[in-house]
Amino acid sequence: MQVVILDYGIGNYSSVSNFFKRLVDDVIISNELCKIRGADVLVLPGVGSFESVMNYLHSSKLDKAILDFAASEKIIIGICIGMHILGHKSTEAPNVPGLSLLDFEVKRRPKGRNIGWRDIYWKLKQDDEISVISNVYFNHSFVAHNAEKISVGYSNDEVIPSVVRLKNVIGFQFHPEKSQDAGEIIMKKYLHIDYLA
Repeated sequence: MQVVILDYGIGNYSSVSNFFKRLVDDVIISNELCKIRGADVLVLPGVGSFESVMNYLHSSKLDKAILDFAASEKIIIGICIGMHILGHKSTEAPNVPGLSLLDFEVKRRPKGRNIGWRDIYWKLKQDDEISVISNVYFNHSFVAHNAEKISVGYSNDEVIPSVVRLKNVIGFQFHPEKSQDAGEIIMKKYLHIDYLA
């Protein structure tokens, strides 16, 4: 299995790369179309702002590459801002459209920034039983709204969609790569799920 972490041209991807290297043998960081098309899994990392990431994707035509990848029914995983851009839009950048691969909008969290370790109530699929996963790491000021139909995980201190999924498109509000064993346990499940079920 090859995982490509999409390079937005900003930030540091080493923690995400090292995380996936613990789970699969073949991990690269790239923004080359040929590399993206050849991947089994495409990761949209949690680096940058909604506006900076979407503007880069649009100007480089990588937004279309992501949409094509999703249509090919291969796995897309968005982390934090990478999850946010999967939705329709964000109040962080009201005039910048998202990818609209998942049905939600992003709004600022009323309580301000959410930083730290939280427990989440999580299920792999909508019909599965709920499990409690302890100690996943959050660091965000914006949250997905109206995501109830696709949410498969919530944090325990308030109703924050922590994992969203529609078939082969997955979004994590928390940072699996910073969540130690809990992050690895959850990600392993998603790398081997039947995404069309």
